[in-house]
Amino acid sequence: MCWGVIWYTIVFDYEDVEGEYWGILRGGDPRAEAEELGARMQGFLDEERMLINGEEVRAVVDYVYIDVRGERERSTAVFQVRIPYRPRRGRNVYEDYYEPERAEYPYTVTWILPPCGRILSYEMPGHATLGGGGRVLEVRVSPGEVPPGYESLVFDLSEC
Repeated sequence: MCWGVIWYTIVFDYEDVEGEYWGILRGGDPRAEAEELGARMQGFLDEERMLINGEEVRAVVDYVYIDVRGERERSTAVFQVRIPYRPRRGRNVYEDYYEPERAEYPYTVTWILPPCGRILSYEMPGHATLGGGGRVLEVRVSPGEVPPGYESLVFDLSEC
């Protein structure tokens, strides 16, 4: 995260029984596949209502990376997302409202604040772990879980 932009990463792990990604990476067009996935993810994000400090903001998919993790049947897609906003010195509040939908695949979302920031509280789906001196929040959602349709992150930028 830099001043005025929140960055976060979403990693989806897929059970790719037919080895589709393996084939795309070996002889297909991985850039086209990544662009298609990015467009679909952007569509999902555009349906969400995000607020930071009470102002509506828009998340933007900046980068998508696809790969295979060790075995042909274990594919992964990584999305780098940014949210421009007007930060405040002191307490800032991110809120996201979305349609609850059962997770088909495991996924991890990682939020990282700048060295001057601290996460004060959060309401996230799945299992969340706060680390990095209060600067890093990792959220893991398992297949079958249904996120509640709301999440929030309260963070402090007093030292920035």
